[in-house]
Amino acid sequence: MDWIPEAFEWLLSVGKADCSEHDPPRAQRFDIQLPVLYRARGETAWREGRTANISYTGVRFWTDQLMEPHTQVEISLKLPVEIGGETGMEIVCRGEILRTVLPASADAQPSLAARILEYRFVRGRERFAA
Repeated sequence: MDWIPEAFEWLLSVGKADCSEHDPPRAQRFDIQLPVLYRARGETAWREGRTANISYTGVRFWTDQLMEPHTQVEISLKLPVEIGGETGMEIVCRGEILRTVLPASADAQPSLAARILEYRFVRGRERFAA
């Protein structure tokens, strides 16, 4: 990761905040709503979702298409200009699905929680090789 958008540095700098209710401490979550694309490693088609929250160690996102825990995934978060500093900026991650969060009611959406294992900021169409 050679370049980090200045406006996104706060996520990395406060990520290791202590939360006494978790042992070990849980990374601080931020309720940020961003479009997300994700797919299982090796798949060619991307699935769509929207983030519920994000930290430096993981992301939870709303989606209609669920995956099993331990599935290795690729995730692309499209940053708005206000955060990324330019159009077309993305955070591209490799991760693992930790859990499925089922909806509390019939009109709610399920979500997936994923651990981020590797990430980088990219511009335009640049992506990880699958």
